[in-house]
Amino acid sequence: MSDPDFKSLYLSIQRCNAAYIMDETEAKNAFENLGSTFLARLSTDQNQSVLHRPANGPVTLTNCGSRISEGSLKQHLSDLSTDAAAWSFDIGNGRLVAKAPFQRAAATYSWLFDQAPGAILNIEGHSLGGWESTYATEYINNVLINHICVWESPLQGNDAYWADLKERRLLDLFTQIYHGRDPWALWPWENEDLNKGPGPILWARDGTWSFVSKTDLPIAEFTDAYELFHSGDHGPTSVIDTFKLLANSFTLASA
Repeated sequence: MSDPDFKSLYLSIQRCNAAYIMDETEAKNAFENLGSTFLARLSTDQNQSVLHRPANGPVTLTNCGSRISEGSLKQHLSDLSTDAAAWSFDIGNGRLVAKAPFQRAAATYSWLFDQAPGAILNIEGHSLGGWESTYATEYINNVLINHICVWESPLQGNDAYWADLKERRLLDLFTQIYHGRDPWALWPWENEDLNKGPGPILWARDGTWSFVSKTDLPIAEFTDAYELFHSGDHGPTSVIDTFKLLANSFTLASA
């Protein structure tokens, strides 16, 4: 397996961070400063996504994570539920997904189809935006998907869900990233159905990286103290710092 393109990943996580910006003019400026042409934005009390065209590559949809701190509490109350029914939503043939983000993704991809019908697409998102990015395969004609980059998404599907993606030859479209010892990227912690899929998962930590499987991630270690101590590993600015170092180190190594 080839090494990741850390320069591209560094740009991706910066775009994911920019997608959180509430003011559309500020968001447009942020994306353009990252080399993208700003095309459109979806912003409701439950969805926020930016459609743009990077300088290199196809049209890209960047899905926003939680905006609770900006007052959009309604967006993700159901995502934080401990009710088992929220994590056992059957979409057919025994495939289980997280109910709220899966249903919310329908509005995102309906809007996307209206904005860019027939376009070849990259899709990316951080945290809860990564959840919605994962589910693009259920809403978009799969021949139109070039790549899906999932940053620190909570657990997305059960074994049957991931087996179906493998059978449909869609797993190769994914890059999944786990950062540090982030507890929220392995939420819901006590759920026995959902997981992050067979991998490989790019695990970046302590200035290093490796490809791992879901069984290598530290979900069994979670305690309240663990959660409080490591929750900073989930924030996009923390991830940006890590991938800036990795991008710079690979640039120096190839010089």
